[in-house]
Amino acid sequence: IQEAVIQVEDRTHPSTAHLPESWKRTDEWYVYHASPRKNVHVLASLDEKSYKGGEMNGDHPFIWWHTVDAGRAFYTGCGHTKESFAEPLFVKHLLGAIRWAAGVKEGTDRH
Repeated sequence: IQEAVIQVEDRTHPSTAHLPESWKRTDEWYVYHASPRKNVHVLASLDEKSYKGGEMNGDHPFIWWHTVDAGRAFYTGCGHTKESFAEPLFVKHLLGAIRWAAGVKEGTDRH
């Protein structure tokens, strides 16, 4: 668990629209075997220079979405600490992701 910076690449998605371009937070930072970038729509990446342990050669997607058959899949690497769920930016990020995955239109409770 350490502080790092997440670089938001797409601020048009409901999960990232409210986030700053550089989102500094404390969490657990995963290293993946390979970048998923070619198969998903990356919303944000981890700045590997901002923490110790980055091993993805500078391309470290950390928040993304993709379609699965007729459905939607969303991934965020954030949320490994109980303190995350008291952070307003993180909670809004998660709510935007859940609403998007469920197909809920902004400002409504309907699909």
